[in-house]
Parts: sequence; structure tokens; C-alpha cells
Amino acid sequence: MAAFLLAQFEQADRLAEERHGLWHRYHEGLADLDRQGRLLRPKVPQECSHNAHLYAIRLRDQRERGAMIAHLRAEGVQAPFHYVPLHNAPGGERFGRSAGNLSVTETEAAKLVRLPMWYGMGEDRVDSVLGAIRSFFQRDNS
Repeated sequence: MAAFLLAQFEQADRLAEERHGLWHRYHEGLADLDRQGRLLRPKVPQECSHNAHLYAIRLRDQRERGAMIAHLRAEGVQAPFHYVPLHNAPGGERFGRSAGNLSVTETEAAKLVRLPMWYGMGEDRVDSVLGAIRSFFQRDNS
């Protein structure tokens, strides 16, 4: 295991650069849908940086999220919902505490879809995912 991790560590800068490239391709490729109000892209404050760990979009509601995930699956794209609020996870329910109702967290979490992103994915695969997302919204308009 140490040898495997060491090899990844030695390539960390190159791996991070590739992930950032994929992240930015999604971000640029979804800009028009964000401007149209069809989805929300991640917002990274100018003074901040990120590690391009994942790319998630936020849709209008849970129904639309489910329809998007089903559409993407039919197009051969695995894109799960992204976030289960900690207080709703089994461990959170058992051990956690919250001060009051967390309905905003639950509502917003129900809108998130995580797009596929992995090392070696390639820009052509990102473009395929972007095409599937576009076809979802085109289908929605017809």
C-alpha cells in the first residue's frame, strides 16, 4: 500500500493539474446553463483556491435531480446524488446533535448531482457528459 501511495504522491502535481483541467472544462461547459438559470455551478471566491476534488451541480429541486440522474444513466453516465447531510446519515442520526430544524440543508442537498471525474478521464469524456446534460435540458424544453 505504501508503494502505491508513494507513486501517487510523486505524481501529485501532475494529477492535480489534470483534475483542475477537467474541473474547468465542466465549469466553462456549463456556464451558459448557469446563466440561463437551468443549474448552478460551484462558486469559488476569487481569493480562494480548491483542489478540484469533485464537480457538483445544483438543480432546481429533488424531482429534477432524480430525472437528471436517470437521464444521465440512460446516456451511460454514472452521476450520483452528491451529499447526504451528516445529521441524516446513520452515524449522524445515532451520535449527532443539531440545534433545531435543518430543512435548508436537506432541501439544498436534495438538489446536488456529482458529475464523474477521475484521473485519466480525458476531455472527450467530459464533453460527452456535458452533451448528456445539454440533451436533458433540450428534452425538457420540447
